[in-house]
Amino acid sequence: MLDEKRSEAERALDALRYRSSEVRERLRPNSLLDDAMAVARKRALALAGTVLASKKGRPVIAAGAVAAGAAYLLRKPLAKLIADRMEKKD
Repeated sequence: MLDEKRSEAERALDALRYRSSEVRERLRPNSLLDDAMAVARKRALALAGTVLASKKGRPVIAAGAVAAGAAYLLRKPLAKLIADRMEKKD
């Protein structure tokens, strides 16, 4: 009986250690940033889908929204491309 309780307590302690390491990983700033970026991408794609669905009524607004969404999703590569072009001019 005592051995069973000790074994149960050890399993519970191992589970607690595992969960706490998971929580620590999820609360790291990089993990939080990655999660926020994933949510932002998902919402941007959903918005783009909605805009494209209503493009018949307002094609210019739809095209602008899609361009803005693409620029947002590709902002880092675009910034690097612009910076590289600016360096070549100098």
